[in-house]
Amino acid sequence: MTAILYAPSLSGGYVYEDVARVDFQGWHGWRYWLTFAQVSPGRSVTSGLFAWLGSVTAWEPWWQHLLSVGLHLCNGLLLWLLAQRMRLSTIAATVAMGVFLLHPLQSETVAYVGSRSELLMTASVLMALWCAERGWLTVAFLAAVSAMGGKQAGIMALALVPFWASWRGLPHWTPAARLSWLLASGLVAVYALEWLTRAALRPMSASGMHLALASWTLLLGQWVVPIRQTLDPDWAMRTAWLA
Repeated sequence: MTAILYAPSLSGGYVYEDVARVDFQGWHGWRYWLTFAQVSPGRSVTSGLFAWLGSVTAWEPWWQHLLSVGLHLCNGLLLWLLAQRMRLSTIAATVAMGVFLLHPLQSETVAYVGSRSELLMTASVLMALWCAERGWLTVAFLAAVSAMGGKQAGIMALALVPFWASWRGLPHWTPAARLSWLLASGLVAVYALEWLTRAALRPMSASGMHLALASWTLLLGQWVVPIRQTLDPDWAMRTAWLA
């Protein structure tokens, strides 16, 4: 049913910043991508996948849309597997998967190629939680780190997995595992902060940095006090009245 409903999106072209927003449009091989990912980890997986698929399909948008629909279906399957791992009934897990796959709020994420970052980030987060449920903590950590490669906000997976493991009372979440996760997450967070400072904040003027920090504070504040608005962080950084 999901594939049928999203089939019309396959005939769509590129819109808005589908192509322009990626960090590089050409594919220069895996070695170049690894270097690029080390220098700029945020959305590196999203950009690399976009460039690779474009290079092998002559940038035909049909393939890009097909990949987005496929990723959405995979995320639904991961959610179903996670629900099964939580010992939900098959009916409850299927209903949860159906709501996730068919909810109207998913339409932009799936039909808009530029929103593939959310699909990749979600896939990494769900994979990290599923691996944590099975006790594969090393794989769970790698999946949590890769969530940042989908979208910068994916770094929150490093905090989400420990909360999940504690809430679920997972037997594999021992004191040694907690300490190892904390130390490894700290190293990743320091690296991400250094990259953010170098790539986003350092080139800004003092007023621009103040505006960016104030806008992001408002965005993060919605987790505490929802204001029932959707704010694009790119717009927030450029809209003075928000700050």
